[in-house]
Amino acid sequence: MNPIGMKPIGMKPKRKKVLQYILSILLILSLVSSSGTYAEVKNIYLDQDNPIATIYANCGGGNLKIKVTGGNKQTSQIIIDVLQKNMFDKSTFDRTMPIVGSICTFSGSSNVNTYNSSRDGLWASDGTVRKVAELPKFENGEEYTFSASRTGTKVTIFHTDGTRTYNESDPISSIPGKTIQYIGLSGKTIDLDTIQIEKGNKATIYEEFNGKTLDSGESLLDGDSITLFEDGTLEIERNSKCIVMNGSYNWIFNGDEQGYKSVKAMVATNVFDERTGVLNNYIGELLVNRSGLPFTGEGQHNGLQSNGQIILSIADTDSGWGESYEPSNDEISAFLNGWIMSNVSSGLYNNGDGTKRWHKRWSGVGTMTVFPTGAEVESGTAYINTCPQEKAYGEDTKHYELRYTLAKPEVYEKYLMALSLGKGVNHITLHNESNFTASVEYNDSIEGVVEQLARQSNEQTAMMKKILNLIQDSDKNNIISFKYDENGNVEVIKAE
Repeated sequence: MNPIGMKPIGMKPKRKKVLQYILSILLILSLVSSSGTYAEVKNIYLDQDNPIATIYANCGGGNLKIKVTGGNKQTSQIIIDVLQKNMFDKSTFDRTMPIVGSICTFSGSSNVNTYNSSRDGLWASDGTVRKVAELPKFENGEEYTFSASRTGTKVTIFHTDGTRTYNESDPISSIPGKTIQYIGLSGKTIDLDTIQIEKGNKATIYEEFNGKTLDSGESLLDGDSITLFEDGTLEIERNSKCIVMNGSYNWIFNGDEQGYKSVKAMVATNVFDERTGVLNNYIGELLVNRSGLPFTGEGQHNGLQSNGQIILSIADTDSGWGESYEPSNDEISAFLNGWIMSNVSSGLYNNGDGTKRWHKRWSGVGTMTVFPTGAEVESGTAYINTCPQEKAYGEDTKHYELRYTLAKPEVYEKYLMALSLGKGVNHITLHNESNFTASVEYNDSIEGVVEQLARQSNEQTAMMKKILNLIQDSDKNNIISFKYDENGNVEVIKAE
């Protein structure tokens, strides 16, 4: 991967035409010339509960072209994993286990066969039971088959509901309708060069693991989307924005009230609606949006204005500014960069107090000192007597953050290493630190797609048959998309 920066660009209508929304489950089927038909689209789930995004994809054994639309929750950095048929990466296997060549020997492993709700991955024992390898993300309710050359070794597949299935010789599949949590190995030996985990309930000829990972370097907010095109271009469409409100903005004093002060700055552009925005402080607490009404205390904001201005209220005990004291622009910036002001007695600084001191606000790590005002500062770090211009903890400083909806989407483009797919089955997983996951399987026939999609709802069957008929009459030299309405009417959309 070799990002070379980002640049705003115009919308790409030809690319956009290929992707069409389809009611609640949002399905898109696509044809690719000369390589057969490959498509299946599924909802993405967070914590296996509520769908928060949808994948749009097409592939004909070429490069990845996929789009993910964010839902109702902010996600952290998106990572894309692509696996070929064999989903087991033997390079993650613990090489401190007894291994000669590619043969691993197990011992004292009875505990491996007992279900443990906290486990994931591949477990085994050489006298000490432990996790010995990573496993892929398994889709809910989907069957997978484990096969390998083994002698006297029991393979146990544990499901998330505590049930298990096992054997000591033949390939073994998970129980239909259940979800794999982890796998245990116990007994004698197994050949690591023959382990294969594949989707479905049949073992096929062994293939080497072929997996790729693309770290997009991007995070998504509500309504954002990310697309990786076949030429290796990653496109990010932002419908919302996160502003890190540090001291770099031109903060100015706005007003002084009993126990708190208000400050303001122009921080945003391209604002969708007046008095909107979600604002949290440096420890993640949400500020109350007064929507233009007067403040009633600290920890509030007035809603982002259409001109990009935000006003927020700050407790005197949090900033260190005493009653009736008017902080300078630089002193406001220092507070937003993680500094607390005080007088020489570690109290609130009032007019006429003389020498000023600045202390690093406690970061939550290490030890802290609590001032008489209740302010928490880092212990063991000397105060400074001049107003600091830098962030208290450099790039690790925690700041106020503002999230808001854009009036007009902003589209950016980054050039990355192309992520190639092989013909046949490819497993695509999108994930990040928030357990935001998804999987897509590309199939080698449209009938296979229809069969799998129809399983999700009997009501879809009639629509799928109509789409099949339309495919047979379509120009197979173009990428074709379909959309249908609630009455079962199907429309073909041909890409130009």
